[in-house]
This record gives sequence, C-alpha cells and structure tokens, in this order.
Amino acid sequence: MKNMRSLHHLLRLRQYLQVLKVLAWTRLKLEKQVYLTLLPHRWRDLFSSNRSISTCLKLMHFLNFNVIQSCPLLAEDLDHSCDDWKLCVVSYVSGKFFGYRALNNIIGNTWKCEATLTIHESGWLVYKFQNEEEKFSVLCGDPYLVYGRPLILRSMTECFDFSCSEMTQVPV
Repeated sequence: MKNMRSLHHLLRLRQYLQVLKVLAWTRLKLEKQVYLTLLPHRWRDLFSSNRSISTCLKLMHFLNFNVIQSCPLLAEDLDHSCDDWKLCVVSYVSGKFFGYRALNNIIGNTWKCEATLTIHESGWLVYKFQNEEEKFSVLCGDPYLVYGRPLILRSMTECFDFSCSEMTQVPV
C-alpha cells in the first residue's frame, strides 16, 4: 500500500513537471514572438528616426581659407610643459616593492632637495626635480640604498619606453 502511494505521488509529480515544461516552452515562444514584433523588419529601419537633416549641425564655409600659405607659431604659443621630462629621473629598486613612503622619504632625508615621486603603472619610479642642478647632483651622488637594496637611477630620455627593461645597464 505504501509503495502504491509512493508510485502514485511519483506519477503525479512527473505529470506536474511535464505541465511546467510545456508552460515554460509556451512562455518562451510567446516572449520570442513579442520580441520579434518589436524589432524593425529591416536593418535600415533601426535608424529611421535619425534621418532628419534639421537636427544636424550645419557646415560653415570659410572664405579665403586656402589662400593663407602658413601659420606662424610664436614663442608664447608653445606650451613648455612638454619639457618636464628633462627634469625627471627614472628609477627602480630591485626586489620587492617597499612602499611609496619609503621611496618618497629619500627625497627629503637623503637628497635634501625638492622633488616629487610618481609611480608609473608599469612599476617605474619617476622623480621630478625643481631644476636641473638638483637632478644632476642626485645623479652624480653616492649610490643610494632602500632597505639595503640599490636604487637604480637614470636620467629620463625624451621617449622613454615604460614597457621595456631599458635599465639593464647602468652608467658607471
């Protein structure tokens, strides 16, 4: 008797699951039909509401624009902030990273000058000095250590490639 009840419950459960499956399938078919009716029938119709030229910007015509042979650049027109790389030193410390504070403390405690430290996303340390004299005095100074590890310094070149290992050789 007990087995019959269990079998009866299993059959009812199976029928119930089949009904749910049919309902889910029917719902998916209906959703697909609704979705397809909302889509435009052709790709060109996607932008049919965006074809009005009244909403576009008007082109302006400049008379005698092509008559001018050159455009002189004056010294005050040029931005000299692009020469900031001349005041920078690129460096790294071999081994693990010691943290911003330890690397920044070298400026005031060891070098005793005004400079800023920026850590590039590739891991290079970039020290920017206030003037070239301070930069060269640091480059010509003693070997510098950070927790016993050498701090390798090199003057930044104009097109320094941060992605490569350009500092495999150090000038002596």
